[in-house]
Amino acid sequence: MRLVTALLALLALPALAADTVPGQAEVLGFTPSGSVAVLLEHGVQDGTGFPWARATFYEVKKQRMVDQPLEVRLETPDATEAQAIDKVKALADEKRQKLKLEKFVPGKHIARDEKGQLFDSEGAPIGSIEVKTRKFGGKAPKVCDAPFKPILVTVKMIWMDDDKPQTLLADKATPKDRACLIDCEFDQVFALNQSVLVTLKCDAPGFEGAQKQTVAVPVWTRYGLDVDYEALGAQQAAQDAAKAQAAPAAGGAAAGAASSTQAAPAPAAPK
Repeated sequence: MRLVTALLALLALPALAADTVPGQAEVLGFTPSGSVAVLLEHGVQDGTGFPWARATFYEVKKQRMVDQPLEVRLETPDATEAQAIDKVKALADEKRQKLKLEKFVPGKHIARDEKGQLFDSEGAPIGSIEVKTRKFGGKAPKVCDAPFKPILVTVKMIWMDDDKPQTLLADKATPKDRACLIDCEFDQVFALNQSVLVTLKCDAPGFEGAQKQTVAVPVWTRYGLDVDYEALGAQQAAQDAAKAQAAPAAGGAAAGAASSTQAAPAPAAPK
C-alpha cells in the first residue's frame, strides 16, 4: 500500500464552538468492510451546561468526511448528555440507511502508553504513533493571536518489524478550520482491521485561553491493527499441513490408477 498523504481540509472535524467544552471522542462504528468510520463526540456547553453530541462520517480510504457532521444540542435544564448521544446516534442510523450502508460493527480501541506505543490484545507491541508539528511559513488563512500560530501537522505510524514508517497525515498548508493552534498530540486510535481512525488533541483558541480540539485522521493502514496475527499464523500453518498431507494421498491415487491402466491386457487384433 502506498504511503498516504492527506490534506487536513479533508480530515479535521470542524472546530468546537467557543462556548463548548471539548468532550469525549469515540468511534460509533465501522461498516463491515471498513470503508466508512463514524466518530462520535459528546460533552457539555460551557456556562449553561447544555449537553451536545456530534457524529461525523468518514470515507476511510479517501480520507474525507461524508457531508457535514450531525450535531445535537439540547438546550433544556433537565437534558442529559446520554439523551444527546442517543439522539445523534438515531440521526446517524438514519444517515446510514440513506447512504445505503450496512449496519455498523464496533471497532477496537487500540491500547497505548504515554509515549504513543500501541499494543495488541495480548500486550505485544504493534508499533507507535508519532505526531510532529512545525510553524507554517507560507501565507496563513488568518492572523493568529499569541500564543497561537499557524502550524503544520505530520502523523506517522512506526511499525514493529518494518523499517519503513507509514505517513498518515502530512499537512502542506494550514487549513481554515484549525488555522491557529499551539500544538497537537496523539490521543486515541480505533481500528477494524486496516480501517483506522486516529484522533489528535490540539490546543486551539477557546472561550478563555486554549481548549482541546479533536482532529480525526482516517486512514487505511499497511497492516491491520486489530488482527490476531498469532492465530492467523496458526490457522495458515494448519492449512499448509493439511495440503501437504493431501498431496501424497492424491499422488498415490493417481499412481495406482496409472498402474491399473498399464496392467490391463491389450485387446486382441482382429483376425
